[in-house]
Amino acid sequence: MGTRAGIPNREGTSQDFLVEQVIPVSQWGTEFYLSKLVNTISNYAHITALEDGTNVQIYVGNTSSSIQLDRGKTQTIQLKNANEVIIKADKPLICYDYITTAAENNICTTVGFEEE
Repeated sequence: MGTRAGIPNREGTSQDFLVEQVIPVSQWGTEFYLSKLVNTISNYAHITALEDGTNVQIYVGNTSSSIQLDRGKTQTIQLKNANEVIIKADKPLICYDYITTAAENNICTTVGFEEE
């Protein structure tokens, strides 16, 4: 069994470690507080609704938007320029992050990580 997964990106393929966790439905929530991860320029949050007609308010900095999701539908939020994101819903959601590769985030080169 390999220790890294080949993930395509604009520069070829990165060999990154993948982690996946499934949270029981009983642990889904209605409020989430997110922040951009250090040394990343393109990571994402995904929210998926448990029930039809889930009203979601998304606050990114000083702006907000409203969406409605049905059961199993997912909305992606890019955290590129957001230091803080707040998500509030009237019914349970699951919220999970997708972090792009080190190469996608320009923190490494073909020979290793960039010096800061």
